[in-house]
Amino acid sequence: MITDSPGVRLRESVVAQVMDGQMVLLDVNGGQYYDLNASGTLMLERLLAGATREQVIAAVEDKFLASSERVAADLDALVLTLRQAGLIEG
Repeated sequence: MITDSPGVRLRESVVAQVMDGQMVLLDVNGGQYYDLNASGTLMLERLLAGATREQVIAAVEDKFLASSERVAADLDALVLTLRQAGLIEG
């Protein structure tokens, strides 16, 4: 679970590009790439911009008409996955 304090950032070795509403992350050190769907892209964009957990949840709820419980679970899973893959810090 992420906290309400902003500060998520991409690691120095990660390059991000949004194409057709989906973000692609490339770890230039490892040569691996990861792609996010539209909701994951919105979540990560908001986190990188300094939004709190609650602000991210509200934005995704509004755009995708999803329940806050589902969005919160998806957000926590996304952040955990990106941290474990070494793509983000903070």
